[in-house]
Amino acid sequence: VLPALLPFGFALCWASSYAAAKIGLRDISPLAFCAIRLAIAALASFAILALRKSDWHAMADKWPHLLVGGALAHGLALTTA
Repeated sequence: VLPALLPFGFALCWASSYAAAKIGLRDISPLAFCAIRLAIAALASFAILALRKSDWHAMADKWPHLLVGGALAHGLALTTA
């Protein structure tokens, strides 16, 4: 059930970030807002991995690619906003 619900949860969180940015950007810079969002996402990801007792080393070779891809996606989104 969880794998089927994850795309919907992701889409809901991603879409809600635009509304939250409009509200929150009055008091914070876009870079700081993005950093806070990514920190919350990282904590949620680590919590899910810990609860599932997943093997973190299985994806060790993919982490650099994921980090660069995420940085490029958010950098592009912030520069075009």
